[in-house]
Amino acid sequence: MKVYIMIPDAILVTYDAQEVILPTATGLIGVLDNHTSLMTSLESGVLLVREQNNEWSALAVFNGVAVIQKDYPFSTATLKVIEAPPPDVTCVVVLVTEAEFAKNLNPVETQEAYVLAQAELARASSKKEKILAASMQGRARSRYQATQTLPQK
Repeated sequence: MKVYIMIPDAILVTYDAQEVILPTATGLIGVLDNHTSLMTSLESGVLLVREQNNEWSALAVFNGVAVIQKDYPFSTATLKVIEAPPPDVTCVVVLVTEAEFAKNLNPVETQEAYVLAQAELARASSKKEKILAASMQGRARSRYQATQTLPQK
């Protein structure tokens, strides 16, 4: 299975994977090879990829969509940025506004930011402040959870 993690201006990373766990609007979805075709919205959260060597990678992702289907679901001629996978390979294309590798995040700093964001949300009074604070709290939560998902090496 090929997994493409894309942000607005680039392909962030490509994996040859055994399994992907996606943070969707209705909960987590596990994807294995030969998964049925699907398009789903993604919430801010932790995206997990189990690579062919059985190692897990975690990314904090922020809102987007995922497309799952046999063969690459977009025209590679149009994109001109990736090599098309072989026919009949399950492809998972994740398009998110932003993504960060868990291994690059500091667990202590992300926890502190999460606690501050929770306090900011509790202090928010106007509708606009609450919407902004909830967005910041969700982002901070995703970053913190990403650091807690995999064992520290």
